[in-house]
Amino acid sequence: AGRAASALIVALQHDGSAAAQATELGAVAPLVALLDVGSVADPSDVSDAAGALGMIAYGSQAGAAEAFEAGGLRPLLALLTTGCPGGRSIGDVETDGICRNNAAGALIAVCRGNAEHSAAADRKSTRLTPVT
Repeated sequence: AGRAASALIVALQHDGSAAAQATELGAVAPLVALLDVGSVADPSDVSDAAGALGMIAYGSQAGAAEAFEAGGLRPLLALLTTGCPGGRSIGDVETDGICRNNAAGALIAVCRGNAEHSAAADRKSTRLTPVT
């Protein structure tokens, strides 16, 4: 699963439409699941999942909304405050720092993208029609 997140990051870096495609193909929920630090042994897998989720949320408002709805904020906040699993216990300050940075970026992108997605939906639903 971690390798898939790493490969997804590469695709997202090279293809502007990859965020929307990843959202349509259902990549958001598995990435949110990878953020559950209790279920993943490798800190880099968690970091890659946070990085990929942030890139999807930044590139796709629908992806951001899906991450928000899938409960992605709670594990992102946990990563931001406590760091990645094993990061500090193995003394790997760099991995822990990268993980926290990825979590912070993803948190910002999910909140921003979800707010924009909600605002766009509100605008669509409240359009006024001219009275004749």
